[in-house]
Amino acid sequence: MFRKPITCAFGNNMDIIRLLFTLIFNIGIYVQKSTQKGVKIDGKKIWGNIEKIICALPTDITCDKYSAGTLTAFHNEIISLDNKYKLTKNEFSDMANHFLLQLYNLPIKKSDGKIILFRLMQIAFNAGQLFVLHKMKKLNPEIDVMLSKFKYIDLSFYVNDEQKIKLASYISTTDFIWVYIKIMCLTGNVMKWLKMIIIVCFIIYMVYF
Repeated sequence: MFRKPITCAFGNNMDIIRLLFTLIFNIGIYVQKSTQKGVKIDGKKIWGNIEKIICALPTDITCDKYSAGTLTAFHNEIISLDNKYKLTKNEFSDMANHFLLQLYNLPIKKSDGKIILFRLMQIAFNAGQLFVLHKMKKLNPEIDVMLSKFKYIDLSFYVNDEQKIKLASYISTTDFIWVYIKIMCLTGNVMKWLKMIIIVCFIIYMVYF
């Protein structure tokens, strides 16, 4: 079903996608840091809840293919490491392998190369968890070196400004605020709640003042 694009308080709307990507990336960090501290936390369940929230947004659009160039080089290096160390074979016995492979599988194998909003956010969730293991030096040293060459934690590594605008163009400010709040509620983290309140207050200010 075709929907008319929505003009919202974010000008070109890029901030909607950036804020969502950053939020979910940080939740990925929270999940993996908690796991490394021995806290029992169900990352799969948390992502499942995020996915439901994102998929409830009034958007059914996709964009053209993910950025070429640097991202393609990144994917080629993942494939090379997979062939060398059989990451796919050991994907679920070593979750680090899973998070790395997801950065290839989500945009390529699970999206046919097209940019789908919830898959882009799933990339953020996996990138956040991989980032923790990368910083803690818990990865294969060769994978550590490879990741250090790429900006895999940045939204702009995956999509350009025009694609961000298109993905956000069907999401109203009100829908975005509620989605942001619902996702933030999944962590129950007081400090993140405070950050959320500051951001939402800023958004409301942009809309009404």
